[in-house]
Amino acid sequence: MTDLTVLLPEQQETLVALKQLFTAVEAEVNKTTITPQVFHDILIQLEQTHEHFHKFEFVKILQRKIDNALSTIIESELNKRSNSDPLEVIPEVMEAIFSSAEFHELQESFCQNMQEVIEVMVEIYHDPLRWEIGTPYVKNKLNQSYDDLSSSSNQTGCLFFTSEQYRQIARNLDPGKPMEVRKGAINCLFKIAPGECEHWPEIRQGLMDALGDEDYDFAEEALTLHAKLFSSGTAQSTGELALSLTGHLIQHFQSTATYHSMVTAGIDTAQRNTRCILRRFMLLSMFQHDIPSFWIRCPARFMTMPIQQTIQLLSLPGITGDAMRPIHYLSLYDHRALWFRKWTHGCFTRKIVMTSIKDNLDFLRNSLETVVKELVVPDALPDNLYSSYTYNPNQIRFLEFVHSINLISYIVQFKVGRNLINVTQKSDKGASVVLNRIITIMTKSSDVFTSLDASLNPVNFIPDLLREIIASGEQCRQILVEENNLKALLRPLQADSHYSTSVVLAVCDILAILCSYSVGSSQLIATKIIYKDVPMSGASFIGELCKEKLLSTSTHNSKTRVSIKEKKVLASILFVARQLYTTHDGLALIQRYNLVSLVARTLSSAESDGDKTPQPPSPQDEPDDPCLDEILIENMLGFASTPKGLMLLCLENMLTPCIESLYQRNSKKLQVSKTQKFGYGYMLTQIAGHVEGIKGLERCGFIRHLSRNLWWLLENNGPLTETPVTQPPDPYTEGPVLKATVSLVKMLISYDSLYALLNDCPVDLVPLDKTLLRQPEPDSFADLLDRIIFPGTKRECLLNVETMEVFGLRMLSLLLSCLDTLLYFVDRYDIINHLLSCQRDVTVADKVILDERTIERNQMIVRSLVLGGHKEKLLPVRMTRADMKEQYPHPMVDSMSVPQCYVTSPGSSGVKDDVRLSNVLLEVSQSCTWLAKTRAFVMGACRKQNLSGHVLVLIELVLKYQQQEQTTRTYEEVLLGGTETTSTTPKIIGHKFGCKLLVEYGIRQKAIPPYTTPSDLEDLLGTVTRALQQHQQGVTSESKFDWFVGVVYLICGGNVTRTLALLQSFSTCLTSFYTWSSRATRSKHIPAALTKSGSTVLHHKLCHALERVLLKALPMVASTFRLSGCVPSIVARRWFSTCFLNVMPWREICSYILLVISEGPVYMVLYCISVFKHLKVKLQHSSTYHSLLDDILLAPVEDFHLSNYMDYIEELEQLYGQLIRDDLEDITSC
Repeated sequence: MTDLTVLLPEQQETLVALKQLFTAVEAEVNKTTITPQVFHDILIQLEQTHEHFHKFEFVKILQRKIDNALSTIIESELNKRSNSDPLEVIPEVMEAIFSSAEFHELQESFCQNMQEVIEVMVEIYHDPLRWEIGTPYVKNKLNQSYDDLSSSSNQTGCLFFTSEQYRQIARNLDPGKPMEVRKGAINCLFKIAPGECEHWPEIRQGLMDALGDEDYDFAEEALTLHAKLFSSGTAQSTGELALSLTGHLIQHFQSTATYHSMVTAGIDTAQRNTRCILRRFMLLSMFQHDIPSFWIRCPARFMTMPIQQTIQLLSLPGITGDAMRPIHYLSLYDHRALWFRKWTHGCFTRKIVMTSIKDNLDFLRNSLETVVKELVVPDALPDNLYSSYTYNPNQIRFLEFVHSINLISYIVQFKVGRNLINVTQKSDKGASVVLNRIITIMTKSSDVFTSLDASLNPVNFIPDLLREIIASGEQCRQILVEENNLKALLRPLQADSHYSTSVVLAVCDILAILCSYSVGSSQLIATKIIYKDVPMSGASFIGELCKEKLLSTSTHNSKTRVSIKEKKVLASILFVARQLYTTHDGLALIQRYNLVSLVARTLSSAESDGDKTPQPPSPQDEPDDPCLDEILIENMLGFASTPKGLMLLCLENMLTPCIESLYQRNSKKLQVSKTQKFGYGYMLTQIAGHVEGIKGLERCGFIRHLSRNLWWLLENNGPLTETPVTQPPDPYTEGPVLKATVSLVKMLISYDSLYALLNDCPVDLVPLDKTLLRQPEPDSFADLLDRIIFPGTKRECLLNVETMEVFGLRMLSLLLSCLDTLLYFVDRYDIINHLLSCQRDVTVADKVILDERTIERNQMIVRSLVLGGHKEKLLPVRMTRADMKEQYPHPMVDSMSVPQCYVTSPGSSGVKDDVRLSNVLLEVSQSCTWLAKTRAFVMGACRKQNLSGHVLVLIELVLKYQQQEQTTRTYEEVLLGGTETTSTTPKIIGHKFGCKLLVEYGIRQKAIPPYTTPSDLEDLLGTVTRALQQHQQGVTSESKFDWFVGVVYLICGGNVTRTLALLQSFSTCLTSFYTWSSRATRSKHIPAALTKSGSTVLHHKLCHALERVLLKALPMVASTFRLSGCVPSIVARRWFSTCFLNVMPWREICSYILLVISEGPVYMVLYCISVFKHLKVKLQHSSTYHSLLDDILLAPVEDFHLSNYMDYIEELEQLYGQLIRDDLEDITSC
């Protein structure tokens, strides 16, 4: 018999390579009946059939021999024929090579070596153990991977054993049997067929004994069996083999008779005993990673037993204090504890794992102690355990340390895990203390671990673990944001010169992710630290740090080039601040540092130095150089999330660059930021609610993009083709059309934005060309509006005329739900007469042709001609094609006179004077001032809903006593009586139509006499407008309709003199700047910069305060708005500017006016919050079915009564009143 040791090293290498090649083709051979010719064909075609052909060692050996022997002659032959035809060169060169002496010498030597190798392979074909007892070279090659380990047996075929044969194998494995018998049993198991076997528990004990046998070769053969069966076995056999291996290792570490390495002595992988135990842990690591894939198909006991036994093994102490423990060996192969992550991924297995840890608390205790210990920095670690490398004690302890940190980080993500840590640490704050220690390790690892691989550096892997902890749940975030942990995270930023850039960047990233959650931002605001001997909150510190970095950067721009590291640090810190000023509470703190102004100054400095010759990058700089302008502008985009942030951007002319950046990111399908995947819709709506914002969106092409997208869906309904298909688009109540509609209409909820978008566009646009098969896409929203709402002669040019018109009417209904927009369309497009004319055009013999268009127009006409809240008007129902079979139950409207069936019976008057009111006030506590008495009565009356007859008198009394006692700041009075001003009256948009609506509404509600004409109200509005001009900055040619004046006129019963006196008295109050929108428009009391920016106090103060309180008081409603992409402040601004007309019934409007005049602007916010609370269920339902815009804009608020929410409003005032009062009372501040 030939011994492997007689082979030369080159022949041994060829032997291993051939073994690998034959193993690879074994699967192909088994597919068919094998003959020499078939096998020859398989080998010949192997390069074409096997994708890894060129990775085989045998191919590499052959290629290397050819290169060494023939490269010179190949090169010389090619040089001789350099000028010949390439097609003729190759055959000539091949012929010259085949006839050369070098080729014949190579062929002869290679064939001789192969003959000897083949003879050895034939001899050992049926004796696989000889692979293990061969030369060290062969063993090392075959043990480099589990694939080699599992295939080293090289068994051909398999056998099926009976139950008795299995029992006999189990008996033969007994340690008392002769070695030959035991080896025979192992060889039998090598041939076992894959499948379930009920005798594994009997065989397992014999395998455990074989693994621990003193005969090294026999023990390694048993280990080889484990590897083979693990790679090809079933779930049952895999579980049993895992139990066998862990049971053997438990016996090994509990035995005093076996060899145990010492940590202080290190690990020498060249020693046989060390290598033996390492191979077992290597296989155990593979078991740990792959066993979870079997658990889903196995009974519970196949999960429970391996888990319990593994945890028991890893909790074992060393045989002596300094002896190697199982966790040390496992850390060499899986220092990131990925096995534990897999085992705790599923809920069921996680429960078993945690229960096992609870039964073996030493497992957790040892890891916690390892994390707490002071760490000694190791030297560089080896890449491969089989490189005869010796691990020193520091390296062993460090790998255990890394394993423990990962293990603890996974455990702390679960509630039961945190409880176990608290029990182990004997403290309720145990988990928090451990996280604090992990954070400290990360921040102290600046330059300590530079010699290690990046995956082993705590600065690299601990941030990943902290991100997982943050994402795992609210309770984990609450632990991580405790004061001590936040202070530990902020410490590197307080003295960033003492920490490396990697630490600062990692800390900023963690803080940014934390602050993206409300619990993180609120806790950072509450955490107190000392910075430069000044106490401040954590959020204020971030703002101060941003300020310093921006000042430093602007100085760099004017002198020297900003380094890449400085840019990255600035970007990271600014991104943390972005998470703060994106929220209302964070903005309140960050605003004082003037970050927008500093960014604008930095950008200006960078632009002025743009043509400065840049300095060449230093060798230390990273290759990726971030653009400073993009960093600053993208982070400034966070200010656009709130009304006040928008105002700050406008003041510094930063809104336009931010919009352009937003449009570019949105067009590239990029997420909003790395902590916010969604939110473009909400932010775009917030921006579009501002006049400058909608102009910026129009300039950058965003509105045009939305208009064209909607046009394409309506007109073509499909992918772009040469020939459009004439077919109806998707229903406008679902699908892409609904999404496109909502995206566009959300931009135009605000009247000011719609006015800015349409006012400069001509009314008569360029007509369409009917000769064109495909009409050009609309260039603007005005163009789209002209096609779908006023088609006229363009009807012949459209493919889906009827559907287009129905959709246009639906969209128009949403736009005209705003009373200001309605008046604008009446004034600019004469929309009411247009709709009536369309209705008359489809009337035949006094009967209207019923279809979706006429029904939609009928509802819109009624909605536009009749003011009223819930139960004050009845709207005709909408009917679809499916409902047309039923008779339409409502009369059609074809004139300005609306049938009485759409108007409910008049209510009782709300403006009856009551001379006995003073007697009622006297009953209030005599210790109060008259103003306090009046306010107390107002609050009591609102609570009891007993305001009938007292509203006007109470308002007059409140204003009288406010002027007398001057409890709040007063402003210059607007003189509305006396001599007539000579200034010209600006055009009031929709003047006559608005007065007509109000007077008819007042008559129906018996608020004014039935003989009242709109002319008195028209004159009143002209007088008030001219008087307000004297208190405004600049002159405008047009002004909005003043709904507040109209409502006060109705409250005063149509008495013009009394109305003027009340308005003049009210104009001195702070509340007038919020309730009376015309009073605040371009007012001289407001800084010119704010007026020029397009912001109003109603928007950047009152609506900002509303959103701030809504997030705290009704977080679910705030989330509903955000998910729908609709901004609550814009909806509320519409309500405030129109005094809740068409939203609330008259009685509730009177209550609202009285409440806010009596109690101030804070109660405007609280009243609106109570309305949102009333609509909470409806809003959430609407968000689910994507109908929030319809429900919040078109439908009036049903069954809302202020009396039912007074207790709630007072509770809100106690909680949040002071939070917003200071800002609301100063209209001159930003």
